[in-house]
Amino acid sequence: HFLPRMAEKNLQARQRLNNFEYNSANPGKLRGWHGGMQRNAAAETQKSNRDRINIMWDARDMEKNNVLIAGILERMVQYIVGKLEYRSNTGDREIDKIYQDYFHSWCKRCDLTGRFSFREMVEIALRSALRDGDYGIAFVDTGTDVLLQGIEADRIGSPIDHKMLDNYIGGIWIDENGRPSKYSIFKRNSRTLQYTKDRDLEPEHFMHLFRPTRNDQYRGVSFLAPALAHARDLQEIFGFEKQASKFGAMWSAFVKNKQPYESTAGEGWGVEIPGSNRKDGKPSGVMTAEPGKIARLDDNTEIEFAPGVQRPSNAFMNLVRAT
Repeated sequence: HFLPRMAEKNLQARQRLNNFEYNSANPGKLRGWHGGMQRNAAAETQKSNRDRINIMWDARDMEKNNVLIAGILERMVQYIVGKLEYRSNTGDREIDKIYQDYFHSWCKRCDLTGRFSFREMVEIALRSALRDGDYGIAFVDTGTDVLLQGIEADRIGSPIDHKMLDNYIGGIWIDENGRPSKYSIFKRNSRTLQYTKDRDLEPEHFMHLFRPTRNDQYRGVSFLAPALAHARDLQEIFGFEKQASKFGAMWSAFVKNKQPYESTAGEGWGVEIPGSNRKDGKPSGVMTAEPGKIARLDDNTEIEFAPGVQRPSNAFMNLVRAT
């Protein structure tokens, strides 16, 4: 038997339940799949570690070859770091001056390699952390002084070793509480690009610079990650557009035969055009344009100037702005 009132109550109950659902959790076919637990549960996996390294290579390549990415990094470092100055505040001016003079003299020799000042090391650290995702600074006790050694992201752990253990994540060893216990530092051979173990550093001798976005995250991902694919697309689009513009600008004019089907037309195609650019003297069909040059054309020939290059178009500029 069919009971209309009962059916109506059931429909109302289902509607009330639906009001408590998240529509974005059931998008249907309107958007792509987020990957679920397998892709998003853990902050650090072997796959995410490989992706982090690939993004780092891509970011370094874009910095070298893409003026937009290079300019962004340059300006961020310039505006954030600026000028650094240490001010002691012990309450005693004479002691403050001693501390400040010592620190400023140390800033000139703080680099273990003897190349950079303290401000320059800060600039490199910030730029590297933005580009690569993280950066390390080792504190090295030389016996007479404590100096700084910059450690790039691919030398914290080895980029060719993707193993992930319960207590080892991307070159960082952690204890049972998740606290970093030591950092594995590698050497990179600039000629063979081989990575060999250098040493392990305890946290008190190492500063790890990165921006965590998850509580369970130990390695940083490039700040540029969301923009890298678009930046590479723009770079390729600019290249294609420049190529098309160059091709269009190559042609000055076209010489046409008014009556190509005449009986003598076949002979005309094989006749050397005055000013031909062929070095072997054979007909080329191409005339070199030179300043002040006069070319004589017969009555059966006409010249048509190439249209101006209309690139880039407004549609191209709108695409660039949207991207």
